[in-house]
Amino acid sequence: MSFAGLALVGRIAAKHGGELRVRPVVALRLPRAPN
Repeated sequence: MSFAGLALVGRIAAKHGGELRVRPVVALRLPRAPN
């Protein structure tokens, strides 16, 4: 996933008030995603 994709996911998560809840899920799904 591109940086823009990660930013979009973060924005959606923040909108739903679950950013801290979504981040670990994304990390587990994309273990090889560049930070």
